[in-house]
Amino acid sequence: MEFNFALSRELFSSAEIDTGTALLLKVFSEELDRGLLRELQNHKGPLHILDAGSGCGVIGICAARALEGIDVRTIGTDRDELAGIFTGYNARRNGLGSEKFSAHTSTLLNGDPARDLILSNIPAKAGKPVLEDFIRRACPHAAALAFIVAVKPLADFIRGNITAAGAEILRETAGAGHTVFVFRRGRAASRPGGGLRQNCLAEDRSRGNTAGEEEAFPGVYRRQRLETELEGCTLGMDTFHGAPGFGDPGAAVLAAVKLSCKLGLNTPPGGEAQLKNSIEVSSVEVSSAGTFHANRLFHETEQGCYPLWFYKTLGPEKTQNGKAILSGRNILALKAAEYNLRNTVNTVLIPAVDLASAKDALRGEGPYGFIAALPENMPRESIPSHWEALTVLLQAQGVFLTSLPSSLAEQFDRAKISGFTRLGNLRREGFRALAYRKD
Repeated sequence: MEFNFALSRELFSSAEIDTGTALLLKVFSEELDRGLLRELQNHKGPLHILDAGSGCGVIGICAARALEGIDVRTIGTDRDELAGIFTGYNARRNGLGSEKFSAHTSTLLNGDPARDLILSNIPAKAGKPVLEDFIRRACPHAAALAFIVAVKPLADFIRGNITAAGAEILRETAGAGHTVFVFRRGRAASRPGGGLRQNCLAEDRSRGNTAGEEEAFPGVYRRQRLETELEGCTLGMDTFHGAPGFGDPGAAVLAAVKLSCKLGLNTPPGGEAQLKNSIEVSSVEVSSAGTFHANRLFHETEQGCYPLWFYKTLGPEKTQNGKAILSGRNILALKAAEYNLRNTVNTVLIPAVDLASAKDALRGEGPYGFIAALPENMPRESIPSHWEALTVLLQAQGVFLTSLPSSLAEQFDRAKISGFTRLGNLRREGFRALAYRKD
């Protein structure tokens, strides 16, 4: 069986299929030949497969194709929106239509509970509480099977948690740097031809085995409490596994805050740059229906430190109008920001690789009077398309603030197109914050 995959230099295993994935697929193929999956293949109704942490979709796509003689419904989930895009593209590229394979940006095991086969090259950096929760909930009913591969240093941890969850390890295969575990919930391992009660899947699903699907965040993902002070404003926020910015605000945030204060972006009129109350006035637009819109867009702000500071200093009387639109690649970072802003402002999450590729989705809540973007990376070739996106997303007299590594900020500033005026420029510890107004 031949496959053709597009890989990304910005995702895990960017040059070739990694050895852990290859080992898991080898074990899966052997167990398929030996008949371990036969009872799943023979049960009535569609077979639901979950590829958790799908990356580019290699594991889920290969499994779905190997089982394509039966009614298979596969979901690929990953915390990264770019991974979801590549997974969906690779599924179509390998002959799996949307009715057979769908890709979603999601936390681990969040989503459709009707999963019969769970496959995962488990993310080693997810955090041990997250991995424990994953193993505990991996098999939602007695017939479900899980195939996971983990790096060698995690093997004892994974094995211990499978046992602690009351599951039965059917096979353990060690490679040079990884170990594959095949397990199911605690019951005697089925043998080929051993039979399966046709209604056991429905019975087990009805007994609430998906408890904790929505509760996993924030409880399982919470990492630590961060108390910090930014320009005289004391902030308290929770930080979460799988999202950057858990130790301190970081230089990019500090530069953005400094420039915001310098320009008076979050203060009444008369800031240092004498802006006309850029946030309060220009972000309010009267629609044809006579309603007011004061939505602000925050892209790639890690765990929400900058928007939390922004709204705390803006004041409650200016926070009540409009919503904070949170966008970015990492759904865990978005959910962390949403959690930290929950008592401050209404939020909307829009997973987005960048402003340019997601401008159609983002413009539905716009146009915006203020946009802040603090991306970890912005491919140089995409800079012109970001400027073009701002012409669509930012309303007249609206302000765009960004904080980037200095060399990248220099290129971004040079690529500025007509119709924008630079308002400010501030350097801090290898980062450069820039602000522009749309004329």
